[in-house]
Amino acid sequence: MEVGPLARYVIGYAQGNKEMAEQINFVLKTLDVPVTALFSTLGRTAARGWKRNGPQAKCAISWIS
Repeated sequence: MEVGPLARYVIGYAQGNKEMAEQINFVLKTLDVPVTALFSTLGRTAARGWKRNGPQAKCAISWIS
């Protein structure tokens, strides 16, 4: 089953993934919104940015290097 970046980040957040939690908490704090805001257009848009700069991207960059 294929899932999008928001689903991956929500699961990582729930599992206590430190890098994902830091990124999510930063956005939530900066925008002063509750965690439920992730389940909106805001969350989907933020997740696209996290995907581009997050742990998966770092892994891909190290693999390519």
